[in-house]
Amino acid sequence: MASSPWTLPRGRARLDIAPGGPIFSLMSRMLSVLLLLALPALVAPSTARAEVPVRPLPGVLWNHAGLPAVFPLVVKTSPGRDLYLTLTDREGKAVMGAYLRAGKMFRILVPKGDLTLSFASGPGSWLGREKLFGPGTTWRRLPAPLFFGVTGFGRKSGQIVDLRGAATMTEAAAGARAQVICQDYRLEPNSLLHSPPARPGAPVPRALPPVAGDPDDPGAPGPVPRYHTNTRVCG
Repeated sequence: MASSPWTLPRGRARLDIAPGGPIFSLMSRMLSVLLLLALPALVAPSTARAEVPVRPLPGVLWNHAGLPAVFPLVVKTSPGRDLYLTLTDREGKAVMGAYLRAGKMFRILVPKGDLTLSFASGPGSWLGREKLFGPGTTWRRLPAPLFFGVTGFGRKSGQIVDLRGAATMTEAAAGARAQVICQDYRLEPNSLLHSPPARPGAPVPRALPPVAGDPDDPGAPGPVPRYHTNTRVCG
């Protein structure tokens, strides 16, 4: 008579581990418990990597102004802690946010308006726009808005704020000074040489002096002058 594959040889104790038996069920439950205990150890490394804060590069993080950012803002920071900067308009609306690294000179272009600068810092690492630098985050704000706008033909006025050595925001505001960007336009002489006529219907600036057309065809339109834009710091 053939023996069952689940029956030990004669003379030894029988161990019934057939599927559905009590031993099989007990071993299944023990295996399930071991897998549950090992699961946190398998998941923990990926979770830890996801929670590691990423230090942003210096620059604009968001812009809700809805206006062109064309006016310069320069901030000189002290070594130590990075800063999170927000710019708020006169209505209290936050229009722009930026990240500043400690000990570096920071330059961005901002929209026009009278804008209040607020700086957040903290002992912890950057945790994002909501948590900032963690529970120890503190805010400091300049006591008065700074002006960003046009101050004359081709003149854009911005601000330079030096936080180095300033014990208070009042001191930093007192040391703030305007930075003016000027733009002028220079004629490209080669553009006055005879060239193919401009596109039909293209507007010609009224302030431009008349230029001679093709001497072989007096009725032909003259060349279209071109101008080069020159941008420089002028104040």
